Amino acid sequence: AWTLDRKPYPRLLHGTFIKKRALYSEFLAKVSFLQGLSHVGLIQLADALQPETFVQGQYLIRYGEEGQWFYLILEGTVEVLGRDGANAVIPVCEFSRGDCVGEMEFLYGHRTVADVRAKTPEVRAAKLNRAHFELCMGPIKELLKSSRQADPVFTYYRTRRSIDSGSSEAQGMVNFCFGVPGSPREETDTDTDADADTEEGAGDACEDEP
Repeated sequence: AWTLDRKPYPRLLHGTFIKKRALYSEFLAKVSFLQGLSHVGLIQLADALQPETFVQGQYLIRYGEEGQWFYLILEGTVEVLGRDGANAVIPVCEFSRGDCVGEMEFLYGHRTVADVRAKTPEVRAAKLNRAHFELCMGPIKELLKSSRQADPVFTYYRTRRSIDSGSSEAQGMVNFCFGVPGSPREETDTDTDADADTEEGAGDACEDEP
């Protein structure tokens, strides 16, 4: 058995901490939605982040639960799986290096509205709990909210939240956007096909005339 001397051990921990801070700070400075944070704010965020690695198929976030973590994707790709108006699983989008997931639940204080699952063989992420999110991201929370409202990637999120609030119009919109059976999109496609068949039949009839 062996042990570390008391004096070198704190220095070892300090060195590891400094390397972690430098690595995360450099990465965070390149993330577009964090541009509003000050240098001190970025350092605080880097210090608070905790690393975690996921393998393919492992869930970072599960639908319908209390949001526990905000994740910043360092390497790899995750897929977002939502729910349509019939509560069936639907693919929504993918996120990769420099993107984040889990912030909407912290910003608006509701349960998770989608699954987030590792798609690539390995996904490296850095996570932040709710208390640290409030502390570190507080200065740019309103900026985050406004950017998400304008981002088309978050159309599903906005519509899903409306459904959860009881809007039947929003439920129809989710069905339309993701091609759910019985949705306006399907009915439109069916009508188009029917019109095409009618036109084709009329064309045949014309050809049969002398």
